[in-house]
Amino acid sequence: MFRDFPVVIDGEEPVIPDDVPPRLVVGFEDVDGEFVEFAEGGALPIIHGPQGGRWLHLGIRATAIRRDGRVEVDVRQGAAAGEVVAAAAHRMLLSPTSEGYLEAPDVPVGVPRTDAEIADLDGEVAFLHLTYEAGDRAVSADLPLVFRDE
Repeated sequence: MFRDFPVVIDGEEPVIPDDVPPRLVVGFEDVDGEFVEFAEGGALPIIHGPQGGRWLHLGIRATAIRRDGRVEVDVRQGAAAGEVVAAAAHRMLLSPTSEGYLEAPDVPVGVPRTDAEIADLDGEVAFLHLTYEAGDRAVSADLPLVFRDE
């Protein structure tokens, strides 16, 4: 749910009060350009890129954290201790949305697997761990999902 946080502007970055915890929402941008939050146990599509490769295209929304930061993602098969299927780290500059979030609608994560290996992942449990860190704040999300070969 959206809520306005008290923010004091000091230069270019807002000063976020220490008592306001950061929040992170992980999802994806649908074909209409709308952000859709991942539901626990929901599908994690593996996209066949038009120029080759296999990709996870994640989106993130955050509140109460600076917009210039770093995102780290790892996706494992089965559980948090499972085999790493895909991982990525990117510097990010999140953009403000009309709903009051800071957002990166596309965080690409390469899936270095063969077609046969990806076909074997279809329907298997995926454990997604994502951390966004900016300045002295960090926020994480852990989600059990299901791989879908699309």
